[in-house]
Amino acid sequence: LEQKNSSDAGARATHLAHFDCLPFASESVDLVALPHTLEFVASPYAVLSEVERVLRPEGYIVISGFNPASLWGLRHRMACWFGQHCLPKEAQPRTYSLVKEQLRQLGLEIDGGRFGCYRWPSHTEKWLRYSTFMEKAGDRWWPIFGASYLLLAVKRVSGMHLIGVHWD
Repeated sequence: LEQKNSSDAGARATHLAHFDCLPFASESVDLVALPHTLEFVASPYAVLSEVERVLRPEGYIVISGFNPASLWGLRHRMACWFGQHCLPKEAQPRTYSLVKEQLRQLGLEIDGGRFGCYRWPSHTEKWLRYSTFMEKAGDRWWPIFGASYLLLAVKRVSGMHLIGVHWD
């Protein structure tokens, strides 16, 4: 853990920490964003568990990830045949349904989700242009096969009542 402080009044603190040991108090954070994080950690469930710990009641978690059930995920698994990775070589994509199930196990409620990027997994402009039609048809014809997904979950606490401002 590293903390940087400045003597300036408007300075911000920067914290560097492991994902499974966040330097925040329990129930102290309103929103946690995990952009393509679960693909690069040894224990994704431990990360989600730690995020659940620091989230306030009614706090949100936003997760983006690579979809292993997509054309991009298939090419990533077969990179030895193509000689090139289309996703980062170290990535270990987690399925959308697995991440949803792990969030539910932690007591988080799924608030929404969406897939995107349906084009061919290619590095060349020609093939990316050629597969433009797939973007338009992806949501309609094969919605769960997008190369990436976005997942939104909220921490619900049973027995909790939100109380607004009381005006006299």
